Amino acid sequence: MRVIKKIFLLLLFSIFYSQLYSQENLHDFLEKLYTGNYVIDFYCDVLKSGKRDTIHNFSDVYMDREYSDPDYGVVKYKWYDMEMFSMDSIDIRIDDDTNKIDDEYFEISFHGLYIESSSLDKTIEIQFRESVNDDEFSDSFSSLNWKLVRQNRVNTFYFRFDGDYLYVYLNGETDKDLFATFVNMNDETFSQFKNLIANNKCDLSKVTWPRHADGSCDYDGKPKKGGKK
Repeated sequence: MRVIKKIFLLLLFSIFYSQLYSQENLHDFLEKLYTGNYVIDFYCDVLKSGKRDTIHNFSDVYMDREYSDPDYGVVKYKWYDMEMFSMDSIDIRIDDDTNKIDDEYFEISFHGLYIESSSLDKTIEIQFRESVNDDEFSDSFSSLNWKLVRQNRVNTFYFRFDGDYLYVYLNGETDKDLFATFVNMNDETFSQFKNLIANNKCDLSKVTWPRHADGSCDYDGKPKKGGKK
């Protein structure tokens, strides 16, 4: 009887520790995203070109828009107006009550994701359901294929870091499951990218290109040594 009780207590402790470990590592993962500038990878190609219109080679969501305002009538925006620019990025929410990172929700490219469970090892696995408020209107601001996500009520994203790169896989971990690739721009590089979009000007001498874990870079003109792992 003592042996059975001991086994039961060890099993209970193991489950509790596993959940606690997962929660702590989920928070670390979200904090890493929060402290970085994770944007869709082709922004680097746009920045390197030195011409903001290059962005149209990668997606058609960057378009001029207009809205009806009850006070101002029809308001028109150019696609490069930064207050309306469709920034494909990962955004972490800060809880208004605790002023801490929300461990149950974050956004990828204008789409809210409610975390239902997580498992963290070499690959970060997060099961989520998409916000009910995310629909075709949200899709129009994102270069990603969210219709594919909405085929299921609950999905799993697999996140894999490779240096400054973050690969996001949907419901699988093979190349065909790759949903998006993000890069972490440092603050100065991100500032140069935003200046390029807003003013069609940038200073590439101030740019630090993202690197893979093996030290290789896709944008410095040297042969690429690494990629998706």
